[in-house]
Amino acid sequence: SRPMTSPIAKMTGAVLNPCASGVWLNTSALAAELCVCETTIDAYVQRGLLPKPFKLGGSVRWCWADVTLSLKAQALRDDDQFIAGIDNV
Repeated sequence: SRPMTSPIAKMTGAVLNPCASGVWLNTSALAAELCVCETTIDAYVQRGLLPKPFKLGGSVRWCWADVTLSLKAQALRDDDQFIAGIDNV
């Protein structure tokens, strides 16, 4: 099987094999990790605040490394203290 390249990896030229953190989260786990509801996750993806998820079989999953990269990039653009503190979670 070939390594999956995440949307963030495509933008940066990095290759993740298959997920740099090794952690894949479904929608409910990602929502719990970020302390938001699942519909907020969908809204964040639509707004470009979170990367699009991977479809693995019949499931939707996010690579945690891609999520944190996306949130950190957002923090650098917006100077958002909540997002900047993601490493403290």
